Amino acid sequence: EYVDLGPASDEDELRRLQDALRRQQPTQDAAAVAATAGSLLAVMTRVSKSQVDVVRFLGSGAFGRVFEGFVRLQTSSPRKPRKQGASAVGDDSDDFEELPCAVKMVKKTASAQEKADFLREAALASRFDHRHIVRCLGVCVDSDPHFILLELMEGGDLLGFLRRSRGCPSDPCAKLSLASVVKIILDVANGCCYLESQKFVHRDIAARNCLVTQRSGELLVKIGDFGLARDVYRSEYYKKDVGRAMLPVRWMSPEALTDGVFSTQSDVWAFGVLCWESLTLGQQPYAGKSNGEVLRFVRSGGILEQPSNAPEPLYHMMLMCWKHDPSHRPSFAEILQCVEGFHVQSRDSNSPFAGPMNNRCSAVSGLRSRHASSVYHNQHGSATGLTTQTSLTSLGSLEGAVGGCTGSPIQYTTLMLREGLQQQQQQ
Repeated sequence: EYVDLGPASDEDELRRLQDALRRQQPTQDAAAVAATAGSLLAVMTRVSKSQVDVVRFLGSGAFGRVFEGFVRLQTSSPRKPRKQGASAVGDDSDDFEELPCAVKMVKKTASAQEKADFLREAALASRFDHRHIVRCLGVCVDSDPHFILLELMEGGDLLGFLRRSRGCPSDPCAKLSLASVVKIILDVANGCCYLESQKFVHRDIAARNCLVTQRSGELLVKIGDFGLARDVYRSEYYKKDVGRAMLPVRWMSPEALTDGVFSTQSDVWAFGVLCWESLTLGQQPYAGKSNGEVLRFVRSGGILEQPSNAPEPLYHMMLMCWKHDPSHRPSFAEILQCVEGFHVQSRDSNSPFAGPMNNRCSAVSGLRSRHASSVYHNQHGSATGLTTQTSLTSLGSLEGAVGGCTGSPIQYTTLMLREGLQQQQQQ
């Protein structure tokens, strides 16, 4: 079931974007697919089915099914002589450690191309080594069904976690504090900063694509499974025809919606939307608008309204992420410095980053219009029929909001100087 796209022109625009993305990813013939699969397998840990125990079913989608389980992996310590009577694979506890995992199985009817895409996803996860990126433990392709083993994140996806955390009178402990939400945003910023350093463009940063667990009693969020969310949260994407790309329209930047261009800067835009999701405990961005309406709204300068839970400095950072000109958006390294400062402040009970979340999580209308430069505003502002915001939070008010905090020094200099220069250029 698909969201009503409204006028045909909106749907035509979305189809055009899908076609542009499909041309960027040409299909391969059988020989090329086989070669691709072979090269991917060469860089991944191979696991035998006898090393895996499946415990329970977690979910399914167009790609296949996901289960919770355990995998026995060989330790990195020098191999000891096998105990008498131990089998060849996985029974010697001195040689193998047992780890909880998510077992992602590809459907038996998958084509060679789909299996290659499946392996490509595993290869991506195998390539990264970071505390805030979900780790790929291995892959099994000995026989059908093929499967990927990912580290188990017991809290599930971040979007579901946020929505469950809205709490109810019978479960007050389920509610999140604002400090916890800042920690969530910090974890994702850490993962995004790492991906930026690896020159990797994610193209689908969103709460549904992050996973949650606990380590030593502390909430931990990781950028995770690159394909599962497209099946679990299909309504969050636009896809009208088989074979066309799935578009996360509500998380896409103006340039991505116009030309199908994805970059680290478009990931920064999507990160700003993820911040909005976190502060509203999982509300849908641009609720009440169709995908086609969102496309036109964002391309004309529209942005999301400030959530009631968002302190001014944090929303100011989100506005920087939503600059219409990609070159005016901060890098993830700059964003990380900002959020680290917010996290330090959240430890002070008197700071704007401490205290409980407003469970209603209102965001006024949820929508706001602004244009990233006075030039753009002068050319297009009167024609849009939208209220515009041409001046963001002043540097003085931002300094006042963050200047009195305690703790380690906070690095806002780069973002503040950048905006100051941009405002001078616009005047």
